[in-house]
Amino acid sequence: MGVLLILGCIDGPFNGSTFGGSIVGASIGVAGYHVSQNALVEVQVLSSPTADPTVSANWTTIGTTSSGGTGTNYNGDTLYYWTTSVVPVPSALYSARWPNGGLVKVRALAHGNGTTVQAAYTFDDVTWANCAMSEYANGTPGQSIGMNCQGLGRQRLSMVSTLNNPADLGTRDFLAIKGDITSTETNAYYSQWGAPSTLASFKSTFLFPGNGEVTATYYNDSDLGVGRDMHCWTFNRFFNNIVHAGTACFVSNFSDTAGTPKFGTNNVDTALANAINHTGQFATVAMVTEGILGGAKGPVDFVVYNAAGNRVS
Repeated sequence: MGVLLILGCIDGPFNGSTFGGSIVGASIGVAGYHVSQNALVEVQVLSSPTADPTVSANWTTIGTTSSGGTGTNYNGDTLYYWTTSVVPVPSALYSARWPNGGLVKVRALAHGNGTTVQAAYTFDDVTWANCAMSEYANGTPGQSIGMNCQGLGRQRLSMVSTLNNPADLGTRDFLAIKGDITSTETNAYYSQWGAPSTLASFKSTFLFPGNGEVTATYYNDSDLGVGRDMHCWTFNRFFNNIVHAGTACFVSNFSDTAGTPKFGTNNVDTALANAINHTGQFATVAMVTEGILGGAKGPVDFVVYNAAGNRVS
């Protein structure tokens, strides 16, 4: 359900949807609604995920369809369903459109009367269902549901390829691409910058939660395969008789089994729920950069804490 106060929307797939199989030749179902019956809809793909989406020449039509002749009433608004299947990468020659392990960007052009053409709005995978059901239950008309629940991508949607996910390879070498060091070297590094010995001490030392704290809780599906809870803030602190200013962050990692490190084999819903509820993190990475107030910031320093919040080397 859900068309916007323009011509239409895409209500599947959603921004943030993942695709785990081979991309070349893969058929993707795309569907949505139009405000008019029997209206033309074009599905287009961006030439590459880094191409300028505001340039029309960077978009290629990969499918066309029409909205149905019979509408469905959503709290007073009659909306007309459309659907089609598209192949964003028909052969390896077009692999720039959707790199393995990368993004593909798609849009739908909804045609209206005369020469009117508008890009349909899209919705986010993590917010659409709850938002739409809540709005519908409150009696919101269908077009307004779409407007109120539109995603961050607005009139473009991005899907993620999880092919060649490092978390599925059975090794974690990508975390040590620059090689390993000893615990003695790690502790010397911690000592050099004064890394707090516990997560609680890190938070208090750098005045968590500081000004304008920003948080994000999500499931990292593209490489680590874990739930994550991220916090960042800015601070001013009095240190060595001088006021320092900086930015501090920490990100806690969650599997589907509280306190147990697992990468890439987690139940997504359970791991994400654990992150949302702050239940049983198995490791936390913290980082900070600071300098004298009004001056340049120093390097970003890192420290790792275990499930109990104690520093590890």
